[in-house]
Amino acid sequence: MRQNLLLVTLIVLVCTPAFGLDTKTRLVGPVMTWEEADLARFNPEWVQVKFVEGSDVVLMNGKFGDQSGLDLSAVNTSIRNAMILDAHPTFRKDRTTLRAWKALGETRYGKTGPDLSLWFNLRVAGGRAAVASLINELNSSPAVEIAHPIPIVEPARLQSSHNTATPNSSVDRDRTPDFTDQQDYLFDTPVGLDAPSAWALPGGYGETMKFIDVELCWTEDHEDFAFENLFYEGGTTQDPSYESHGTSVLGEVVAQHNGYGVSGFSPAVDYGVVAIDLNLYPDVAQYFQEALDELDAGDVWLIELQMYPTGRDATPMEWLQVNYDVIWTSSWAREVVCVEAGANGSQDLDDPSWGGVFDRNQRDSGAIMVGAGTPTGRVAEYFTNFGSRMDVHAWGSEIVTTGGGNLYDGGTLQTRYTNSFGGTSGASPMIVGAGLCLQGIAKSYLGEPL
Repeated sequence: MRQNLLLVTLIVLVCTPAFGLDTKTRLVGPVMTWEEADLARFNPEWVQVKFVEGSDVVLMNGKFGDQSGLDLSAVNTSIRNAMILDAHPTFRKDRTTLRAWKALGETRYGKTGPDLSLWFNLRVAGGRAAVASLINELNSSPAVEIAHPIPIVEPARLQSSHNTATPNSSVDRDRTPDFTDQQDYLFDTPVGLDAPSAWALPGGYGETMKFIDVELCWTEDHEDFAFENLFYEGGTTQDPSYESHGTSVLGEVVAQHNGYGVSGFSPAVDYGVVAIDLNLYPDVAQYFQEALDELDAGDVWLIELQMYPTGRDATPMEWLQVNYDVIWTSSWAREVVCVEAGANGSQDLDDPSWGGVFDRNQRDSGAIMVGAGTPTGRVAEYFTNFGSRMDVHAWGSEIVTTGGGNLYDGGTLQTRYTNSFGGTSGASPMIVGAGLCLQGIAKSYLGEPL
């Protein structure tokens, strides 16, 4: 195997063990004062609240209690004064399991990790003004680590990345052509990731590995996918308006090497999907946890979403503390690899105005965060977020893959291909595929994944 084979991906897959637990450091943020106007890109009903580490807060009959001596009087007064329509734990797992994950992750991370059993969801009547008011009251309590709203999210695509070109009408419709020779991102470095060097080794097609994509919709039975390898289909109702996006993502990873269509990085993996729905209850964290629950150490899940904090452009999902906490649990406690789209906001994530939430020395989720680079120049695409938090980059434009239909449309969703997929949504599945190749090789040679 040549030395340049996906080395950056290899490096970020391997976590260095931590020594000596720092029980004082847990950067949580951002804790801020919210106003109704700040919540335009957030759900108008739901609040999430996380109580301080070390407490034993439980919810009984709409009221919070604690056996560790935590003073919850101010919290319960705020709850009583607000019109609460529903209240429940954010994560539907027993506290013993969640705390075991926390303890295990802390031994690897070296700093205090999250107790996911201390997260709760509150549904509030009265619209965004009531949501903002309750959040601010909760954040004023010493018993609360952080309270925040739930964002309305979207796939990490460019707003203009719709497939509007006319498909090739000169090809033989009886058989889909082979477009693999147009997938330069698969091949020689520095333009591509040199996947053939992985394919030449045992396990290099991602054998024995599993992968789950979290977004909105897919054509799971595309002609270029091994539909029998679909091992999990979860989440909520899929939104067909986003079907092309999800299908394009899957194609980069799992498309078969069958002489037609395109070729994926790791066609031998078992693949799954977990759907969110922007029009229903948009609590993304529970779907992150659902994906995590279906995977084993070394497997990979992909966050193909971005959000919009107040006054910001498209931002990685781990900005929100509840999302960060699930990703942290995946990376450090469960050793399930998370690849996270770096989002398309043209923002410097090292800027001090972020308050250090993207500084890995202070707040490291363990996710592999992916930026978007140009296909040939190895420079940042104009739209990508950037900064030291970005671990890797891959193509952010001109990506040939399944879905769309502007490159080829055989008349069904199952026979559509594009040559214009992009954004950090397009870059991230390349890193997923590279990681799965490496994990398959590691299991073949070492008996276990990295």
